[in-house]
Amino acid sequence: MPIRARGFLLDPAGHDRELAAAVEDVEAQQWTRARDLLADTADDWEERLFRTRVLAAAAARGNVIDSWLQEDPDNPDARFMRARVSVDRAVRAARQGLHDAGRWEQQARVLSAQAAQCNPSDPGPYVCLLHLAQLDVGQQRREHRFRFQWDPLLPSGPWQFLYESDRRHPYSREAYVRSMQFVRAIGRPEYDLGAWAASVAPEGSPLRVLPLYGWVREANFQESHGPWRHEWCQETARDAIDRIFQTWFRCHSDPRRQCAVEDLSHLALALWASRQLEQAHEVFEVMAPYAALGPWLSIAGGDRSRAEQMLHQARRDAHYIPRSRGFHGDGHRARHAQPSRPRRGVGRLFGGSSS
Repeated sequence: MPIRARGFLLDPAGHDRELAAAVEDVEAQQWTRARDLLADTADDWEERLFRTRVLAAAAARGNVIDSWLQEDPDNPDARFMRARVSVDRAVRAARQGLHDAGRWEQQARVLSAQAAQCNPSDPGPYVCLLHLAQLDVGQQRREHRFRFQWDPLLPSGPWQFLYESDRRHPYSREAYVRSMQFVRAIGRPEYDLGAWAASVAPEGSPLRVLPLYGWVREANFQESHGPWRHEWCQETARDAIDRIFQTWFRCHSDPRRQCAVEDLSHLALALWASRQLEQAHEVFEVMAPYAALGPWLSIAGGDRSRAEQMLHQARRDAHYIPRSRGFHGDGHRARHAQPSRPRRGVGRLFGGSSS
């Protein structure tokens, strides 16, 4: 069931209510609705990755996918879901420091490889391998030491898997999010990869939002060391955030269906923090009644109560701000000149264009 937080619903399925119904069935150890949903999704890879990710998180708490496979052992969706669930369990085991975490990880790699063989056109198994890569923080595995050929300044990593995902589904949101998680796990700044991905992605692509993921994590440090929102209100940051609003959010005719709630939550936070409250109001209206607490938790240093308070305050500010106060971004929409790169903070993330 969705969790309520200060008037929002924290439901991973978001506006995809068909998915939400399938999740309820999976939690009740019933798999037929999930099977039918994934069959209907067919080769819409972005939607399929989203749906399988949410379903796997629910299925990892039981044996429902095993039951599906017993009934239909050759179904490629079932075999991919088995890999998805195994990856989720492996990552959880590693985070909990369980003694058999290595066994879970190896099993997940084998099942991901088998899923790739079962459906060679599917980018999903390579996204699974990117997800697992974050467990190899010492980059002991050879496949996690490939040079990033598109930008020599980025660290070596599991980029062959990213390449294989891109070949099948260019600009996959989850593939790049998992890649950023790997970069963070090895102690490198993830926003460099996010900024690069945003710079090469077409307008409307969810990769346009990825710089915000890195910036939010840096703001976690800033909040505990001073007035963090001051950085977000600088002209460089405001222009960059507005550029994301224009070249991603505004490109969609139906953002409720086309934009992930997690991405909308990052954008709403950034617009609120940079005092672009009229645009923030637009994003909150599209997102309602759902929200993702993740970016707010990052800002709040993991303090859930503080995160919920900030989310609630941001929505109130965006709803009640009078236009006459001049915090809306109409003036910013015409400004796309590239400022010079400041020494620290926002400039490291938004000094260059992603348009």
